[in-house]
Amino acid sequence: LLCPIFYSRDGGQTWQKSAFKNLPRESGAMVAGGGDPVFAADANGTLYFSWINLYLVNFSQIFMGMFWVSSTDGGATWTRASNDIIGRAQIVSMNATEAFDKQWLAVDRTTSPYRNTVYAAMFHPDAKGLNIDLRKKAPDSASFSQIGTRVTPAGFKFVQFASTAVDPVGGVHVTFFGSKDS
Repeated sequence: LLCPIFYSRDGGQTWQKSAFKNLPRESGAMVAGGGDPVFAADANGTLYFSWINLYLVNFSQIFMGMFWVSSTDGGATWTRASNDIIGRAQIVSMNATEAFDKQWLAVDRTTSPYRNTVYAAMFHPDAKGLNIDLRKKAPDSASFSQIGTRVTPAGFKFVQFASTAVDPVGGVHVTFFGSKDS
């Protein structure tokens, strides 16, 4: 259930394993599932890694969490911000009022005013419907915004698989698979 990180310093001829383990921070947490590992790098060479954990805390609460860390040494070591959560939801009685899935990272590496901003597009169903959201982390911020921008207009019966990219002038583009058919 872990996503081990391997890094190379010689163009991929040899590989070393980072000691980082993609686990939730809560004490008593036991991972029951997860995945969706994603990497993106900023213009200064900082590498960002995001993943999802489905986990139990003290065998009484179930959570779905989307987390992030960063590395400034090519992936050998990783730093967790005090708020390393992109999105987190509690599952109560095997029902979730919201969820977070299939995040995709992109970083503005242009010379725009948003240079080195990290973006995460994701599937985020909640009480308002099935949504694709975009959250961001500004370069001078230690956390992702917890209120995202809704990308999906009303009327979709199915959405998933968001992808995001930053164009050469700093414009952010999000695509997703969606259907308005029932």
